[in-house]
Amino acid sequence: MKPICLPTDILRRRKSCKWATMEPDVIPAWVAETDFAAAPAIQEVLTEMVAISDYGYPTLTDGPQRRLRETFAARERALYGWNIDPCDCMVITDVVQGLYGVVMSMSQENDGVIIQTPIYPPFFNVVTDCKRRLLENPLIQKDDGSFEIDLENLRHLAKDAKILMLCNPHNPTGRVFTRPELEAMANIAMEHNLIIVVDEIHSEVIYNGHTHIPFASLSPEIAARTITVTSATKAFGIPALRCAVIHFGSHVLQHTFKNTPRGILGGVNTMGLHATIKAWDGSCDDWLHGLINQLQENRDRVTAFLKKTLPNGRHAIPEATYLYWIDFRDQNLGGNPARTIARDRKVMLGEGPAFGIQGAGFARLNFATGPDILEEILERLTHEKEVPKK
Repeated sequence: MKPICLPTDILRRRKSCKWATMEPDVIPAWVAETDFAAAPAIQEVLTEMVAISDYGYPTLTDGPQRRLRETFAARERALYGWNIDPCDCMVITDVVQGLYGVVMSMSQENDGVIIQTPIYPPFFNVVTDCKRRLLENPLIQKDDGSFEIDLENLRHLAKDAKILMLCNPHNPTGRVFTRPELEAMANIAMEHNLIIVVDEIHSEVIYNGHTHIPFASLSPEIAARTITVTSATKAFGIPALRCAVIHFGSHVLQHTFKNTPRGILGGVNTMGLHATIKAWDGSCDDWLHGLINQLQENRDRVTAFLKKTLPNGRHAIPEATYLYWIDFRDQNLGGNPARTIARDRKVMLGEGPAFGIQGAGFARLNFATGPDILEEILERLTHEKEVPKK
């Protein structure tokens, strides 16, 4: 089952930020939001709730939230062989909020927090807003454009850190870290007694030849110092529904996190809670398989375009996610090519510098859209054609 690719006239009626904030002549390809209709099973449960105006507060009893924790645990076991206790999970509002809560509860002001750059911009905000010391471990880019962890520098930074933050799969480079890479990072964390916080929100958008490995599944010893935050929002295109899950690898970590004032964490969205259960209970698996096939076709189309049009760039071919980290450094578009492209080509890409200083000269393309819209985006990105103002 392939997902329904919504046409532009429908997308421009949306009220979410990706399309609603654009001028009529600009195609958005920036924020990580998809342009597909929701999976039928998710749409069905939401339609039923709308039909009866079910917009009230979520239940404060443990019923639906327990069911979501159990559904998440069953899915992790089925997909990755990771056996976890649902009682070690907590339902929260979203992944970024969870990252804030973890850093606040597991460290003190001025403690060092390591991030792997370029990185999803909220990682910077989490560290600086919480008044922790930002320790950047820039990824190493190889000649083929792919990225790898700088283990030597990570070991150096670990001496002065309390927390290691990781995005796996990695945003924006699309890396799916291998078991040897994860084990090497885990060993460094063990050597220096670090707490590991892993954002695995893109774990279900994986392409052929690659396998997602939950960091906490490496060993019981690693799990005991790992907190995993994830959500169905990226794979199933439901970020507005505000629902995520956080897993604690030990009761000590869970107890420490629960000292975070509950009001800071807010309350989960009722519709998000039930939509996420439906996303993860197997009802949408055929739809998701079709989505991955469509995204892989889109990724390969972008790859072919870049090889032809920007052959000198070192572009990271995504192993996961629907985000393409594009190297425009030889195109004379300045340090922030997304701004120039938005002005001259009428395509809004993610601004590279927002992902750290390593993002200068880069931009991030979201290719989770229909083939026709993607072709229009690529056409606008060519040097030979500029889009006239309408």
